[in-house]
Amino acid sequence: LEGLLAARFVLKDERYMKAINAGADWLLKAVNSKNGLGQRFDGRFFSPDEHTDSISQAVRIWLLVDQLNGNDHYYEQALKTAGRIMEFKCISKPPEEFGGFYYGTDEGQLKNHISNHGTQFAMQALMMLEDKIDGRLEFDIFHMI
Repeated sequence: LEGLLAARFVLKDERYMKAINAGADWLLKAVNSKNGLGQRFDGRFFSPDEHTDSISQAVRIWLLVDQLNGNDHYYEQALKTAGRIMEFKCISKPPEEFGGFYYGTDEGQLKNHISNHGTQFAMQALMMLEDKIDGRLEFDIFHMI
C-alpha cells in the first residue's frame, strides 16, 4: 500500500486511489479486538501476535489515505490503533530502554526486546497523528520512508 501511495503522489494518477482505498479498507477489517493487527497474514488468517512496525504502518496508511481523500474515514480507528501502539511503550525498564517500544508480542505477551525499528515506526505514526490532530498533516512522500 505504501508503494501505491508513493506512486499516486509521484505520478499524480488518481487511478491508484481505488486500490489504495481497497487496501486501507482491508486493513480496517483486519483490526483485532485489541485494536492492533496480526504480524502475518497466511492468506486466510492473521497470526495472533503483533509487531509495532506493522501496527504503526496501518496508522500511517490510514492517516495518509484520509489526507488524499480529503476526509476522516479512518481517523477513529487510527486513534484506537495509536492507543494500542502506546501499550508497547517501555515505561519501567532501565534508563537506556525507557521510552522505546517493544517489538511485539509472542503468544500474547510483550517480547522482552526494545526495538529501534519498531520504535521508529511507532514514533513516526504517533507524530503523524499529532500533526493530524493539530491540523498540520500534509502528505509527504518521505512519510513512506
